[in-house]
Amino acid sequence: MLVRILVLIAPVLLGAGAGIVRLFDSTEAAVHHLNRYALYFAFPALVFAGIVDQRFELDAGPAFWAVVPVCLVLSLLCVRLGARVLGVSRDAGTIALVTSFGNVAYLGLPFLAQFVGPEALGVGSLAVALYVTGSMICGPYLLLRWSGGGANASPLQRAVRQPLLWAPVLGFLGRLAPDDVRSVLHGVTEPVGQSAAPVALFVLGLYLHANRSAIRRATFSTWAHVVAKLVLLPAWTGAACWLAVRQGWLAHLDAQVFFLLSCMPAAITTFAIVKEFEGGAQNRGGVSRENVERVTQTIVVSTLLSAATLPAALWISQQF
Repeated sequence: MLVRILVLIAPVLLGAGAGIVRLFDSTEAAVHHLNRYALYFAFPALVFAGIVDQRFELDAGPAFWAVVPVCLVLSLLCVRLGARVLGVSRDAGTIALVTSFGNVAYLGLPFLAQFVGPEALGVGSLAVALYVTGSMICGPYLLLRWSGGGANASPLQRAVRQPLLWAPVLGFLGRLAPDDVRSVLHGVTEPVGQSAAPVALFVLGLYLHANRSAIRRATFSTWAHVVAKLVLLPAWTGAACWLAVRQGWLAHLDAQVFFLLSCMPAAITTFAIVKEFEGGAQNRGGVSRENVERVTQTIVVSTLLSAATLPAALWISQQF
């Protein structure tokens, strides 16, 4: 267990160390470019290789495809209601964004590989694609809609441009090829995919160091964001997975994968998205600087807290 934990922590510590010694002229630029590499090349290659792999066999019924969208919709409805009850309606958009966007690729897939096993990567790759599709469609739209900036986002176009959405589609097409062709496709993409986890965890460490002061600025609204991400979505997903396994609708491994991915902290991607729409309501329906700050705080706080919540989630997943 200690070795598995070190495998995950070591790249994060290296990233933080790079920030401490100021290895890069611009930490923000380094995070941006490494994030782009992981998001547009490494993780799509990892997902593609995981699905085209001849060892991956998918036996999924309707429940497999329903868990992610149903639990996401239920969580977002609770976000809307809860934001009103708690008096943080102005933050409902950013709460919806961070709830939708978990760190399912950067932290989720490495976590599955270390603590569930390599056999989880095939299903995990497909589950990540389902989560990414839902978050890319719902997150930006609700960010603007519930932040008072209108619905100027183009969530469908944004999702279509995301390589992580197309990676599983191409992976399933690759599975139709002869075995020798599949072997070549897997062999070409696997090395790129293997770089995904260390690069992503390095970026995470670099980002956490650059924004380490955010935890001191955390407010009640920040904690509302964190609770929505680390409690709300996992609660719905855990209940759905438990029921589906008991009824024989979902395999235990699939339930474990879905639940653990729902427990991931807020993704670094959420900062890039909210930053893109910064500008205030007077600027073509953008979001405020406070929204950007709140998302930064949520990423840092939820990631640090996940060091305690993920071991608990792993134990819960074993009880399905």
